[in-house]
Amino acid sequence: VVTGDVAGYGDLLMRYFDEAGIPGFEDSKRGILGNPLVELLRSLLDLTEGDFSYERVFRWIKCPLSGISDWECDRIENYVLAYGIRGRNMWRKPWTRKKENLEKINELRVRVMETLEPVLDVLQDKETTTGDRIRALREYLAQNKVEERLDRMIQQLDEDDSRSRLNRMRIKEYEQIFSRIEDIFTKVEELLTDARKYYEK
Repeated sequence: VVTGDVAGYGDLLMRYFDEAGIPGFEDSKRGILGNPLVELLRSLLDLTEGDFSYERVFRWIKCPLSGISDWECDRIENYVLAYGIRGRNMWRKPWTRKKENLEKINELRVRVMETLEPVLDVLQDKETTTGDRIRALREYLAQNKVEERLDRMIQQLDEDDSRSRLNRMRIKEYEQIFSRIEDIFTKVEELLTDARKYYEK
Protein backbone atom coordinates (compact mmCIF):
# COMPACT_ATOMS: atom_id res chain seq x y z
CA VAL A 1 0.00 0.00 0.00
CA VAL A 2 1.44 3.37 -0.99
CA THR A 3 0.23 6.51 0.78
CA GLY A 4 1.46 10.05 1.12
CA ASP A 5 0.24 10.16 4.73
CA VAL A 6 1.82 7.26 6.61
CA ALA A 7 1.35 9.06 9.94
CA GLY A 8 -2.37 9.39 9.29
CA TYR A 9 -3.08 5.94 7.85
CA GLY A 10 -0.27 3.67 9.10
CA ASP A 11 -1.82 2.63 12.42
CA LEU A 12 -5.25 2.19 10.84
CA LEU A 13 -3.90 -0.01 8.03
CA MET A 14 -1.90 -2.16 10.47
CA ARG A 15 -5.06 -2.69 12.54
CA TYR A 16 -7.04 -3.74 9.46
CA PHE A 17 -4.24 -6.07 8.36
CA ASP A 18 -4.20 -7.69 11.80
CA GLU A 19 -7.97 -8.19 11.77
CA ALA A 20 -7.83 -9.76 8.30
CA GLY A 21 -4.81 -11.94 9.13
CA ILE A 22 -2.68 -10.24 6.45
CA PRO A 23 1.05 -9.93 7.20
CA GLY A 24 2.22 -6.34 6.91
CA PHE A 25 5.27 -4.19 7.50
CA GLU A 26 5.26 -0.42 7.85
CA ASP A 27 8.43 0.99 6.29
CA SER A 28 8.62 4.25 8.18
CA LYS A 29 10.13 5.80 11.27
CA ARG A 30 7.64 6.54 14.02
CA GLY A 31 7.86 10.00 15.54
CA ILE A 32 8.05 10.22 19.31
CA LEU A 33 5.98 13.39 19.81
CA GLY A 34 2.86 11.34 20.50
CA ASN A 35 4.62 9.19 23.09
CA PRO A 36 2.99 9.68 26.53
CA LEU A 37 6.30 10.44 28.29
CA VAL A 38 7.35 12.95 25.64
CA GLU A 39 3.91 14.58 25.77
CA LEU A 40 4.13 14.78 29.57
CA LEU A 41 7.48 16.61 29.41
CA ARG A 42 6.30 18.88 26.59
CA SER A 43 3.17 19.80 28.53
CA LEU A 44 5.32 20.64 31.58
CA LEU A 45 7.55 22.92 29.51
CA ASP A 46 4.45 24.47 27.93
CA LEU A 47 3.17 25.34 31.41
CA THR A 48 6.20 27.58 31.96
CA GLU A 49 4.73 29.95 29.37
CA GLY A 50 1.69 32.08 30.13
CA ASP A 51 -0.09 32.00 33.45
CA PHE A 52 -1.76 28.63 33.99
CA SER A 53 -4.23 28.98 31.14
CA TYR A 54 -7.00 26.39 30.88
CA GLU A 55 -5.47 24.88 27.73
CA ARG A 56 -1.98 24.50 29.20
CA VAL A 57 -3.09 23.10 32.55
CA PHE A 58 -5.43 20.54 31.06
CA ARG A 59 -2.92 19.53 28.42
CA TRP A 60 -0.80 18.28 31.34
CA ILE A 61 -3.72 16.89 33.38
CA LYS A 62 -4.96 14.85 30.40
CA CYS A 63 -1.57 13.23 29.82
CA PRO A 64 -1.87 9.51 30.62
CA LEU A 65 1.20 9.82 32.88
CA SER A 66 0.09 12.87 34.89
CA GLY A 67 -1.35 10.70 37.66
CA ILE A 68 -4.82 12.26 37.30
CA SER A 69 -7.49 9.76 36.23
CA ASP A 70 -10.07 10.53 33.53
CA TRP A 71 -12.80 10.64 36.20
CA GLU A 72 -10.79 13.11 38.31
CA CYS A 73 -10.00 15.19 35.24
CA ASP A 74 -13.72 15.46 34.40
CA ARG A 75 -14.53 16.59 37.95
CA ILE A 76 -11.95 19.34 38.12
CA GLU A 77 -12.40 20.41 34.48
CA ASN A 78 -16.15 20.91 34.95
CA TYR A 79 -15.47 23.17 37.94
CA VAL A 80 -12.75 25.17 36.16
CA LEU A 81 -14.99 25.75 33.14
CA ALA A 82 -18.06 26.56 35.24
CA TYR A 83 -16.31 29.20 37.37
CA GLY A 84 -13.69 30.54 34.95
CA ILE A 85 -10.63 29.48 36.93
CA ARG A 86 -7.58 31.05 35.28
CA GLY A 87 -4.06 31.78 36.45
CA ARG A 88 -1.69 30.21 38.96
CA ASN A 89 -2.92 32.33 41.88
CA MET A 90 -6.49 31.06 41.45
CA TRP A 91 -5.19 27.47 41.48
CA ARG A 92 -3.25 28.16 44.71
CA LYS A 93 -6.25 29.41 46.69
CA PRO A 94 -9.06 27.13 47.94
CA TRP A 95 -12.06 27.09 45.65
CA THR A 96 -15.19 28.08 47.54
CA ARG A 97 -18.02 28.31 45.02
CA LYS A 98 -20.75 25.92 46.07
CA LYS A 99 -20.77 22.72 44.12
CA GLU A 100 -21.34 19.07 44.84
CA ASN A 101 -18.14 17.32 46.02
CA LEU A 102 -16.34 20.66 46.55
CA GLU A 103 -14.04 19.06 49.14
CA LYS A 104 -12.96 16.37 46.67
CA ILE A 105 -12.43 18.97 43.92
CA ASN A 106 -10.20 21.01 46.26
CA GLU A 107 -8.23 17.88 47.11
CA LEU A 108 -7.59 17.42 43.39
CA ARG A 109 -6.59 21.09 43.04
CA VAL A 110 -4.07 20.68 45.87
CA ARG A 111 -2.72 17.49 44.30
CA VAL A 112 -2.21 19.23 40.95
CA MET A 113 -0.37 22.14 42.58
CA GLU A 114 1.77 19.96 44.88
CA THR A 115 2.83 17.97 41.81
CA LEU A 116 3.50 20.90 39.49
CA GLU A 117 4.82 23.76 41.62
CA PRO A 118 8.22 22.29 42.66
CA VAL A 119 9.27 21.62 39.06
CA LEU A 120 7.69 24.78 37.63
CA ASP A 121 9.40 26.95 40.26
CA VAL A 122 12.77 25.75 38.95
CA LEU A 123 11.84 25.81 35.25
CA GLN A 124 10.49 29.37 35.47
CA ASP A 125 13.32 30.80 37.57
CA LYS A 126 15.56 32.86 35.27
CA GLU A 127 18.49 32.41 37.66
CA THR A 128 18.58 28.61 37.36
CA THR A 129 20.96 26.85 34.99
CA THR A 130 20.03 24.26 32.39
CA GLY A 131 21.61 21.68 34.70
CA ASP A 132 19.26 22.78 37.50
CA ARG A 133 16.31 22.38 35.16
CA ILE A 134 17.34 18.89 34.08
CA ARG A 135 17.72 17.88 37.74
CA ALA A 136 14.26 19.29 38.46
CA LEU A 137 12.76 17.26 35.59
CA ARG A 138 14.52 14.11 36.82
CA GLU A 139 13.21 14.73 40.34
CA TYR A 140 9.70 15.28 39.00
CA LEU A 141 9.83 11.96 37.11
CA ALA A 142 11.18 10.11 40.16
CA GLN A 143 8.95 11.65 42.84
CA ASN A 144 5.82 11.11 40.77
CA LYS A 145 6.79 7.53 39.85
CA VAL A 146 6.34 8.25 36.16
CA GLU A 147 8.46 5.26 35.09
CA GLU A 148 6.22 2.96 37.15
CA ARG A 149 3.13 4.43 35.48
CA LEU A 150 4.70 3.86 32.08
CA ASP A 151 5.49 0.26 33.07
CA ARG A 152 1.81 -0.23 33.98
CA MET A 153 0.78 1.09 30.56
CA ILE A 154 3.18 -1.40 28.94
CA GLN A 155 1.73 -4.21 31.06
CA GLN A 156 -1.83 -3.29 30.04
CA LEU A 157 -0.85 -3.33 26.36
CA ASP A 158 0.93 -6.65 26.87
CA GLU A 159 -2.12 -8.19 28.56
CA ASP A 160 -4.49 -7.06 25.80
CA ASP A 161 -6.00 -10.21 24.30
CA SER A 162 -5.71 -8.92 20.76
CA ARG A 163 -1.90 -8.35 21.04
CA SER A 164 -2.15 -6.47 17.76
CA ARG A 165 0.90 -5.45 15.77
CA LEU A 166 0.12 -1.87 16.75
CA ASN A 167 0.25 -2.81 20.44
CA ARG A 168 3.53 -4.64 19.95
CA MET A 169 5.02 -1.57 18.27
CA ARG A 170 3.82 0.63 21.13
CA ILE A 171 5.24 -1.73 23.73
CA LYS A 172 8.64 -1.60 22.04
CA GLU A 173 8.47 2.20 21.79
CA TYR A 174 7.36 2.65 25.41
CA GLU A 175 10.07 0.28 26.70
CA GLN A 176 12.78 2.38 25.05
CA ILE A 177 11.56 5.93 25.64
CA PHE A 178 12.62 6.39 29.28
CA SER A 179 16.25 5.48 28.58
CA ARG A 180 16.24 7.69 25.47
CA ILE A 181 15.03 10.68 27.48
CA GLU A 182 17.71 10.00 30.10
CA ASP A 183 20.32 9.84 27.31
CA ILE A 184 19.18 13.27 26.10
CA PHE A 185 19.41 14.70 29.63
CA THR A 186 22.93 13.27 30.03
CA LYS A 187 24.13 14.56 26.64
CA VAL A 188 22.87 18.06 27.39
CA GLU A 189 24.68 18.01 30.75
CA GLU A 190 27.89 16.80 29.08
CA LEU A 191 27.68 19.50 26.41
CA LEU A 192 27.22 22.19 29.06
CA THR A 193 30.14 20.83 31.11
CA ASP A 194 32.37 20.76 28.00
CA ALA A 195 31.28 24.30 27.11
CA ARG A 196 32.09 25.58 30.62
CA LYS A 197 35.56 23.95 30.51
CA TYR A 198 36.22 25.55 27.11
CA TYR A 199 35.28 29.06 28.26
CA GLU A 200 37.16 28.71 31.57
CA LYS A 201 40.46 28.10 29.71
